[in-house]
Amino acid sequence: MTEIIRNPVLPGFHPDPCIVRVGSVYYIATSTFEWWPGVRIHASADLVRWKHCSYAITRRSQIDMRGIPCSGGVWAPALSHDGERFHLVYSNVYHFAKPHKDVENFLVTAEKIEGPWSDPVRLNGVGFDPSLFHDTDGRKYLLQQLWDPRPGKNPFAGITLQEYDPDTRSLVGERKLIFRGTKLRCTEGPHLYRINGWYYLVAAEGGTSWNHAVTVARSREIGGPYEVCPHNPVLTAKGCPASPLHKTGHGSLVQTKDGAWWMAHLCARPLEDGFCVLGRETALQPMEWTEDGWPRIPETGPLPGLHWSVCGKPAAGADTPTKNPAWAGFQDPLANGPLGPEWNTQREPADGSWLGWAAEGGLVLRGRQSLSCRRRQSLVACRLRHFHVRATVRMEFDPQNFMHSAGLAFFYNTEGYLYLRLSRDDNGNAAWQIIQCRQTEVTHLLENEVAAAGSPVWIQGEIRDGRVRFHQSADGSKWSAVGGGIDARFLSDEGALIYGFTGCYIALAAEDLSGGGRSVVFRDFTYMPDPA
Repeated sequence: MTEIIRNPVLPGFHPDPCIVRVGSVYYIATSTFEWWPGVRIHASADLVRWKHCSYAITRRSQIDMRGIPCSGGVWAPALSHDGERFHLVYSNVYHFAKPHKDVENFLVTAEKIEGPWSDPVRLNGVGFDPSLFHDTDGRKYLLQQLWDPRPGKNPFAGITLQEYDPDTRSLVGERKLIFRGTKLRCTEGPHLYRINGWYYLVAAEGGTSWNHAVTVARSREIGGPYEVCPHNPVLTAKGCPASPLHKTGHGSLVQTKDGAWWMAHLCARPLEDGFCVLGRETALQPMEWTEDGWPRIPETGPLPGLHWSVCGKPAAGADTPTKNPAWAGFQDPLANGPLGPEWNTQREPADGSWLGWAAEGGLVLRGRQSLSCRRRQSLVACRLRHFHVRATVRMEFDPQNFMHSAGLAFFYNTEGYLYLRLSRDDNGNAAWQIIQCRQTEVTHLLENEVAAAGSPVWIQGEIRDGRVRFHQSADGSKWSAVGGGIDARFLSDEGALIYGFTGCYIALAAEDLSGGGRSVVFRDFTYMPDPA
């Protein structure tokens, strides 16, 4: 039976993929923005089945994201291998409201993909989306987007090239602007490849939304001049509402052991009304070469294909690739530490000051500041990867007053979330509240608070086609609704206050606005996709 690559291969929040092959294994690194750990890496032996294998940024010494804006932090990591070591370059974005992009770029290395990854080398702050190219003569070059904030200038000023000296761990020589981009503008996300005597520059253009695209240019000399591909863009879904994948862009190339070429790229799958509640995802497209040496997608190009055979032919297939572990549901008893790889935190690693494990088993969160705060949140979360999902968890919590709360949230960022939380009213009753934060505006959605079923209590959050419903249960089998259906489409890039580059999470959270650290215990978490 022919193996089928079903897109997206990495569903949910997995944007800006950079793909590389080392031996017989393929690796994809994706952006993580303000989520911790940083730079999520998946591995595959066949391009079909992908499994999370590591994070590259796992220590405070590698990045400081305290207080950064929503959708700041780690942008567009570029993974490469020089025959001896893995290299990863990434941006840490501290501020990106117009006209500035305040950013620093770093390099870390590791002998094995699992790490340990080194402490970072600071490279520069010229622009974002850095990548490292290893030439055949052993020299290394940093490419990146050049940002120009001056009035009247094109802020996406082009792609620069500068040599990197691994011995001194520093950039050397002149930084040169080698490509100003095409008429699509918003030139970013560069990757360089040397193929058949040509240097091929692959770039993202058109902006990372509905007009997103991949363009290609080439030169015989690394410093240019670069000629533009005559059939650019080589990938885009712009102007094609029937495409199953949208926002397609930010591509990188890989060659198989058999000599075939594939492109990894980001994409999104909107609901019928255009909201992408799963965020930007990762897909694969086969690439062929024209007689005059330019890459293109066979048969469908520049439109993306949804399903491909591993030999690069379009294939029919079910929309849900159940054979891909990246699409599966999961269960976590939350019995003891450490947190599994599906769980992330906001802006800082989990530590014993606010997260621990009960002696009899169970995840303990000590309440800190509100879910709207960019510092000192007590929150752990997993990616939303399906349009229809039920998440359940058992919670033990005894709030003493209105300052104590804990529960389950559908969480996009500190400016957008839906939060079912248990607290205590002025009469001393433990009761549920549903908090909506939409573009920073906080609303209590329940006209009358709903009494809790007891403690411990099971709570459930369900999302279906962009609508969320919450339930509670005293035994985990008989459920009662807490409130009605809630429009959750705003938990998306399109619903973000200024810019949104991430995706929706399902979060377990605790708040203690008094600063006393009131604790909650969570057990038996289940994330179950519903195919209906």
